[in-house]
Amino acid sequence: ADALAVAIGVRGSTEGDFIRWLSDAVRDAAPYELPVVAHIYPRDYSDGVRIVFTPEEIAYAVRVGIETAERGRRRRMIVGLGCLAHDHVAVTDTPWAAGKGHIIHREDRFGGNAPNALATIAALGYPAAYLATVGTSETGDAGVADLAARGVTTDFIQRLAGADPVEAHLTITADGERYIAFDNSPLARTPLPDHATIDAALAKASALLVDATSAPEGSIDVVRAARDRQIPVVLDVERDPTDAVADLMNEADHLVVPLSFGRRLTGRDAPEDAIDSLWGSRRSAVVLTDGSRGS
Repeated sequence: ADALAVAIGVRGSTEGDFIRWLSDAVRDAAPYELPVVAHIYPRDYSDGVRIVFTPEEIAYAVRVGIETAERGRRRRMIVGLGCLAHDHVAVTDTPWAAGKGHIIHREDRFGGNAPNALATIAALGYPAAYLATVGTSETGDAGVADLAARGVTTDFIQRLAGADPVEAHLTITADGERYIAFDNSPLARTPLPDHATIDAALAKASALLVDATSAPEGSIDVVRAARDRQIPVVLDVERDPTDAVADLMNEADHLVVPLSFGRRLTGRDAPEDAIDSLWGSRRSAVVLTDGSRGS
């Protein structure tokens, strides 16, 4: 063949399947240097289904083509940096205001902001890798195995005695409220992996996700190395920043902050005003999250 033509429709409930099909076609054609001609048709479902030609919908189709082609040529690996947690979860039968209640469900599981995000990314079919130092205890072994079982690449994990997962106890009440009590003392014994491991991870990364609160000492150097390679840095910040976290915030181009914290941090109540205050010359995006209400 001299070329491959692929026709897809965008908008509607089948859009995701079509985009994945085009992405797979581009990826499969790349080793043969085979051009892919994409025919992308924006559809409108307001009255049956029809192809539309408005400037906005044409622009959307073009953007889908550009991003899908890039994704197909180079499978994006999201590299995550931040602590691994061992969560002990208890679910109660009463709301938070009741003050006490029966435990109706218990489970132990592994989590942490960065590992959970990476597992979600992997579940969506995108390569994800954890960059970390993890302890050599049975809990550490189980945590690494759990990440691998959830599809997260563990090639960039180094093992070190004492660098065990953070232990956390979560109480979830019947009305969806939660309280987390944690022992993060292992973080003081958890350094970054060595330079060779960091370089190997960044060489395969198209984005770096950092949990600012639990990132190991020296993570600012990893963030700056990523930026030097033009790798986007997504920083998740949840609590009042230390000097180290403030440095990370200054370097990150994608900032993710809970709305309540963003208001407290900036002193601005309206979400758009808080975003304006958090914006800077390095920013590509500021996202304020608001729990079940989205972002």
